[in-house]
Amino acid sequence: VTSSKETIEWAARHNFPITPGLTTFPLYVREDIIRYYARQLRAHGHQITPDHLIMQADVYVADSKEQALKENGPFALYFYQTLFSHGNTTEAVIQTQQQYLSERSHDYMRPESRRAVSGDRQSYRGMTEERLRARVETLPWGTPDEVYQRLVAEADQIGANILLVSLNRGAMPHELFMNQIHRFAHEVLPHLKAHQVTSVPWAEELSEY
Repeated sequence: VTSSKETIEWAARHNFPITPGLTTFPLYVREDIIRYYARQLRAHGHQITPDHLIMQADVYVADSKEQALKENGPFALYFYQTLFSHGNTTEAVIQTQQQYLSERSHDYMRPESRRAVSGDRQSYRGMTEERLRARVETLPWGTPDEVYQRLVAEADQIGANILLVSLNRGAMPHELFMNQIHRFAHEVLPHLKAHQVTSVPWAEELSEY
């Protein structure tokens, strides 16, 4: 469950947790999703908690931000330019035509959020080294401490106590992938497990858009 109204309502009705949007979604999109989900949970007699939210994260552990970009950048570019957009119908307008989405699927969102979830394929295929470098500045790519700090800060901000980590988004070699699993497990995960998210800030004062 990511952003469509129908799946959010279904999850809330059954009190199931959701993943509020993709890692590429701006925070204000996830805010809209979480607020709507919280209202729907309440309507069905449930109360949102940090265990209702699963935060996705694109992670790369290295000795520096520059090393992370050098090692993982080519694979990330391959993911955006080729893997993610190949064979997928990402555009919301086409998904609506194919009845995967309805005309109302995103009408609970503010206009800027609806634009952000439009799924323009060219925004993925048009990823450049410059754009990736700018994006990586705010991603949990870098030293173990930076990875931990960024993950915890975002988890606290959106109120998610469950983390879904992606350590290989671009067909990296097996040895490099295993190294990432090892480094994350030993240098980041113990600190994450010691941290508990205790509230969902965006749901504390529900408001209508």
